[in-house]
Amino acid sequence: TFTSLTTPLLVKGISEREIVQNEFDHRTISLTFSNDHASVPATPPSSLKLSFSPDLNSKRQTPLVEKTVAALRFAAQSQLPRLPTAIVNTGQTAYHEQNQSALSGPLALLFHAATSEQPLYEKLVFLGEFDPEGQLVLPHLGWEYLRSSFSQEPFTRGRLLVPASAEDQILSLLVMENFDFFVKWEILAVRTLDEALEHGRAEGASGELTQASELFHEFWKQSVGKETRSLFSNPAVKERMKEILRLAPNHLSAKMILRQGSGERPSSLSNETLALELETCLRLMEHPTKSRSIYDTTSNKLLSLESACLQRLKEIDPYLDLDHRELLRRFTYTAKRLSRLRQKDYLNRLTEECQELRNSVSTLSE
Repeated sequence: TFTSLTTPLLVKGISEREIVQNEFDHRTISLTFSNDHASVPATPPSSLKLSFSPDLNSKRQTPLVEKTVAALRFAAQSQLPRLPTAIVNTGQTAYHEQNQSALSGPLALLFHAATSEQPLYEKLVFLGEFDPEGQLVLPHLGWEYLRSSFSQEPFTRGRLLVPASAEDQILSLLVMENFDFFVKWEILAVRTLDEALEHGRAEGASGELTQASELFHEFWKQSVGKETRSLFSNPAVKERMKEILRLAPNHLSAKMILRQGSGERPSSLSNETLALELETCLRLMEHPTKSRSIYDTTSNKLLSLESACLQRLKEIDPYLDLDHRELLRRFTYTAKRLSRLRQKDYLNRLTEECQELRNSVSTLSE
């Protein structure tokens, strides 16, 4: 038995030599059962056994399995087949530790689809993990997955399942004028594992969801070769998006296209998303302070970290309101001195400044 789906994952981190920004990729995750699971008795999810390829050490594997099992307990079908082992293939490179438990959500959906005998949509991408109450949430690096991996993808079309709680981050991509994202992906918001299977399976979805998807796929055909900003304001397109939302209120692509077309796109990032973006910059700036020695970080890497930080700050500059200008100035001031860290006392100053910036960022989410 075999099933698979795609999820964004971090494949290289800034902790690695000369890597100056986390690097992401869309990886197809496959699940293989080594026997006919339909012919053996069911057993509680706690008996789940996984083998990873490439191999994953027990320290990293245990939290993934525990979170996957916890999510499956909330599914309508909470019984798993009695399996000697299920083999999880995560692609060409080993699962990076900075992903933490991000893979637990896709794994739970793969198991749920396999044991429910529901094939998944061919071009399905799933982003999220489940909290202790069984609700889908963005993983640790969720904003970076959205911000980086999807912008780097070649122009393909597919279905993207995201947590309903991530709507603010999806809106932020619209704020930052990433219009092609909403043409490339049919984005659906889901809350639970059962909802994820309902919206991710290849066939058998509710009639209204199927109708909404068909309408959006017709829009896909009409959008080929069109300039997206003007396309969104087309009266016929806006009416189509309204109909899609009537059929599927959780259709985030239709909702964002309609907001843009109706002139209702916000001009600035929310406090929540700004905090996530600045947290990414802080991780870059704090990296030298967490090395065993500043000399573990080469001069070229320090210069590249500075450039990467300043580039991200430049990208969000047009989308900040006046209240956040001073905070941006402080971040820029600190980032511009990263390349000089080998000078005496600069490292201590950087540590202090980063802590002060972190305290300021924490207030954005309050």
